[in-house]
Amino acid sequence: AVVSTQSTGKQEEIKGLETMCERYQEEIKCVRDDCKEAIKVSENQAIEACKRMKQMNVELVKSQETARQMQQILVSEKERSKELKACLDHERLQPMGLCFLCD
Repeated sequence: AVVSTQSTGKQEEIKGLETMCERYQEEIKCVRDDCKEAIKVSENQAIEACKRMKQMNVELVKSQETARQMQQILVSEKERSKELKACLDHERLQPMGLCFLCD
């Protein structure tokens, strides 16, 4: 009878351990599934961030080109201003309007 009771106790202990293992396996599966989902979300976020960075880069290149064009215009206007000043200075010296620089 004692051997039978010990055997039953061991069987219950084994059954308990098997149940615990099954629960752990279910938890591990849930954690894996959560990890897979988190990885998908992270990948999607990374892809979206990459797209935004590319778009920002396109906008940056456009603004740099606009800035270069504005700088060229400013340099041209500065040169034109110098020419006009030279003409005005020359006109003061030649009031007859015979300035070949101003034509």
